[in-house]
Order: sequence, then structure tokens, then C-alpha cells
Amino acid sequence: METETTERGGAPFPRVGVTISVFLSLLMLGVGAAVWADLPPMVLGGKVDFAGEPTMTPRPLFVVAMPAVTLLVVPTLAFLPALGERFQRVSGQGTPWSEPSLRRFLDLLLPLLSLALAALHTVLLLWEAGRATWPSNDHLMVAILTFFLVGLGLIVPLLRAARGSDDPAARWWERARRPVSAGIVLVGSVTGATGLLLGEPVMAAYATGLIGPVILVCCAACVHRRTGPEERIEE
Repeated sequence: METETTERGGAPFPRVGVTISVFLSLLMLGVGAAVWADLPPMVLGGKVDFAGEPTMTPRPLFVVAMPAVTLLVVPTLAFLPALGERFQRVSGQGTPWSEPSLRRFLDLLLPLLSLALAALHTVLLLWEAGRATWPSNDHLMVAILTFFLVGLGLIVPLLRAARGSDDPAARWWERARRPVSAGIVLVGSVTGATGLLLGEPVMAAYATGLIGPVILVCCAACVHRRTGPEERIEE
């Protein structure tokens, strides 16, 4: 169909999401510069080496590590759709996603991820600089993780299949996207609630282990729903 070809003809590049993410990376460096004088020359790494001594991270590496990770991860995620589309075309398969919806999804996902990393970076810098935070450092990290998971769950339904597509994978995703969204939001909410109840809030991160099983259950339930050949993507 002409409509399907138009919407599935290319892999979008999320310029807005990448631009915001780069700005947030620069903001991370700005925060590091603001607390530079209060940071120790060597920051405790939280691990031990083979000799049993605690590992230490030089201050410059500690300040630039998170921005560097962000600037590495964001372009990778931005170009993955293009690589996936090339692979699918070589293998003779079509791309199931609608180009506008994929762009919208990435334009929200990349800033969401970058914002979470920027918040985590700020918390760690303030902690090492000896500046008190409220809530506690651990509670803030759990809140950041909860924010990211709930945000991810809320934007998942924006990823739509191409309009008019009768591809089985596209029909399956149209059924699964809302249950998967609800499952991710649920895991994020459980993570946040667990962080408030436990004496060691950072332990709430283990609740994220539920995300895989929850998504699989949601997907499996949608696979077994009966659908007819006349079902098509209308929106």
C-alpha cells in the first residue's frame, strides 16, 4: 500500500532528542565545574582491587565519566533504527514501525534517559563534595530510577505500527504496547514504593528485576489473543 510504504520507508533521526541530550551533557559538566573545588583529588570508587585496597578514581575522570557515557549512549540509540532498518531490508523484511511515531518515541526517550543520568550525576557530585541533600542520597537515587521507569512506561504506547499495516508483528505490537506500558509503570511504582519502605532504599533497585518477567507476561497474553486476518492498523 502507498500509505504503508510512505510511513515505513525510512529510519528517522531524533534531532530534537539528541539536541536536548547534548545540552544536558554540557549541563553535567557545568555542575562538575561548580563543585570542582570541593571534590577530593581522588574519589573512592566503592570497590576493592586484587590487593584488597579500595579503588580510587581521579577527580577529572569522575567529573567527566557520566557526561561521556551520555554522549556515547545517546548517538548509539539514535542511530540504532537506521542500522535495524538496513538489516531488515537486507534480510528482505519490512520495518514495522511508523516513522513519525518512532521519531516521537526517540525524541522523548533520549532526553528522559539523559535527564535521569544528569540527575544521578548531580547527586553523586554533591555527595562527594560533602554537600548535604534532602532526601538522602539513597532516596534520591531510587526516586531517579522510579522517574525513569515510569516515564519510559508512559512513552512506550507512542511507538506505533505503520497505519494500514497487516503485518503480524505490527498487529501484535498494537495489542501489546498498552499492556507493556502498564507493566513498566507498575514496576517503576513498585520500585519507588519499596524504596520508601526499606531501611536501605538502594535495595529497591532489585525490584527492577521484575521488569523482564512483567513484559514477557504482557507480551505472551497479547500473543494468545485471537485475531482475524481482517484486523488492520487504522491509526
